[in-house]
Amino acid sequence: MSQRDQAYEQMKSMILGGDLKPGEPLREQHLATQTGTSRTPVREALHELAREGLARLVPGRGAFVTEIAIPDLYELFQLRDALEPYAVQLAAWADDRERVIPLLEELEERGTSLIEEDVSSYYDLIARLDACTLELAGNSRLSDYLTQVWTQIRRARRLAGTNRERLLETVDEHTEIFRAILEGDGDRAAELSREHVNRSLQHLSQLELLRPRLRLSENSGAPSPLSPRHR
Repeated sequence: MSQRDQAYEQMKSMILGGDLKPGEPLREQHLATQTGTSRTPVREALHELAREGLARLVPGRGAFVTEIAIPDLYELFQLRDALEPYAVQLAAWADDRERVIPLLEELEERGTSLIEEDVSSYYDLIARLDACTLELAGNSRLSDYLTQVWTQIRRARRLAGTNRERLLETVDEHTEIFRAILEGDGDRAAELSREHVNRSLQHLSQLELLRPRLRLSENSGAPSPLSPRHR
């Protein structure tokens, strides 16, 4: 792994894990020390993180961890609502969709216990299922866009904290989606995905409770992106 990739992976992990907080300055020398690299690879990594929406580069001031504004969260779910159902539909139509079997079996056998014992391992499992979906979908641009959307939403979710009841619901929701993919039923997989996205938004939309941890903007008047008038 190059120093640039090393710096990028470690910095991204620190942002997504909440070690680097929204609005926190990203000082090159300090990050170089933390990542065991130097300022040049850190600077290159910062540009990549900015491209993904995780960092903000301000001329003359430096780089900062992006804050999560309420309108941004709504826009992310608009994109997710448009892209994720299409991705699972394409995955269900793939000739090699049986590749989901090992991951689906792991989800069915261990999903609930992972939430109870090690929630980070559950998130990792879902990330592997998502990656498998994108591989089966076979559309590189769709993969790039949706990966960025998922990354931002996962960051918001982790900063907001774990809701055990909601996570347990997602085990069943993901299981149904991937069973539909395995059965080759693209239309059902897409519809189940839309329902899952809507439920996830309803959970994250308790914005008054989330604002202190997410440092959300005060502009909370935006309507839900998934309401009928946005369809």
